Amino acid sequence: WAEHGEIRLGEARFDARTGELRTLGNLPVTGPLPELWRAPTDNDEGRGRIDYTFEDPQSMLDAPVPSRISSADRWRAMGLDRLERRVVDVHTSADGLVVHYRSAAAASHLALDTHLRYRLTDEGLACAVTISPIGEWTGTWPRVGLRFHVPAAAQRARWHGLGPGESYSDMTAGVFLGVFDLAGDEMRSRPIRPQESGHRSEVRWLEVSW
Repeated sequence: WAEHGEIRLGEARFDARTGELRTLGNLPVTGPLPELWRAPTDNDEGRGRIDYTFEDPQSMLDAPVPSRISSADRWRAMGLDRLERRVVDVHTSADGLVVHYRSAAAASHLALDTHLRYRLTDEGLACAVTISPIGEWTGTWPRVGLRFHVPAAAQRARWHGLGPGESYSDMTAGVFLGVFDLAGDEMRSRPIRPQESGHRSEVRWLEVSW
């Protein structure tokens, strides 16, 4: 039900105008919001002879001329580092709440539609997400997911997936599938050049504790 600018669904409270989750029980949160961008890694910024976007990297090992166009260059050209989000619709449904966002960069014909459908289950609040491209997108996206902010005091993460270390596509030989538990500071590496870090693949579930 809605009252005083907010929508309540069980112990969850949403902003009635933006559809953003504000509190979950007594926990202040922000999001979840669609996110396609992340800080590029050294490999993303690479402008060598191997093109990871449109070619099989193995077929380019003997290429005589570097491509000189990095994945990160292409992402910026598509405006993925400057997407702006607007609220299309927020409405309650028979069993919960539906939120519709559209994201796009200025002066771009490319866009992204995101629908979030919230409902209560016996286990708590569930959210089904659909992210759909609009326009003639080419190449890859740096990520497809949701940005969700929790209080900075979060101490530990426990998950079922690849671990315990980072598991980027070129690092999966050094990890295995299991249930892992790490302190928040142990989740990320500290590369010399600031870049995205801490990725875990094939995650089935995640628990964050304080």
